[in-house]
Amino acid sequence: MNNKGITRIQTIIIIVVLVIAAIGGGLYYFLVVRAPVTIKVVAIAHAAAGIQELANKFMNEHPEIKIECILLDWETGRDRQLHDMATGAGEFDVYMWDCIYTGAFGPHCYTLDELKSKYPDSETFKDYGDFIQSIDSRYAFWNGKRIGYIVCANVMAMFYRKDLFESATVKAQYATWIRNNLDLVRTRVVDSGLDPAKIPMELKVPTVLEELLATAMFFTKTFNPDSPTEIGNCIMAMKTHTIHWEYCWLFAQWRRSSQGLATLGPVTPPYGDLLARARALR
Repeated sequence: MNNKGITRIQTIIIIVVLVIAAIGGGLYYFLVVRAPVTIKVVAIAHAAAGIQELANKFMNEHPEIKIECILLDWETGRDRQLHDMATGAGEFDVYMWDCIYTGAFGPHCYTLDELKSKYPDSETFKDYGDFIQSIDSRYAFWNGKRIGYIVCANVMAMFYRKDLFESATVKAQYATWIRNNLDLVRTRVVDSGLDPAKIPMELKVPTVLEELLATAMFFTKTFNPDSPTEIGNCIMAMKTHTIHWEYCWLFAQWRRSSQGLATLGPVTPPYGDLLARARALR
């Protein structure tokens, strides 16, 4: 074989090698370098639509990252996430929880300071002024460090006893109680990040959190032994609504017991039977 033939063969081999290298490099680039990193994000119940919208916007700006939103209901999501944290399984990358569970989730989470120290450009959100300061500081921080953001807020409904709020006797009791306990109420209001200037000096249906806190303390025997009600804000349990549907299940059995009847008297519809039905439906 002459030199010219060898040169042709070498040229062909070199071209093939270059093509293979180019294809291989391209495949490596698209399959390895450019393959989106998948982040599994928990999206719970009514917040799922908003989380997905945020994910879509983020992925448009960062195509190298794929966000997989995993839809769960509150109870399943809570338990699966806590199990994931306890076992270190790594099923999820970004967690979502109801504000009452910050104490359970907080110790397991990275703080934003930790993440930013490793990835300086990791925080793209800067609009802290959009948050309600009292809610943000209480539930998005752990040990003074930010661990997340409040991404969803519920509209809560409040039911109240009209006869109590319109009773002249109860109104007079509240006026006396608030004067004698103003310092205690003010301390609780300030500790909650609220405005002490909004503490109501007369009994009325609450429209702001300061009024709700003061009124709840008045109707709770822990703070007011002369409260006209047996139960004030203790039904709220873990600072939110979660215990409401569970409360009936727990209370109904005691309410129909001999001790419950002796303490609260005969069951009177509709309130007494409401609790009894909750027991039957359980």
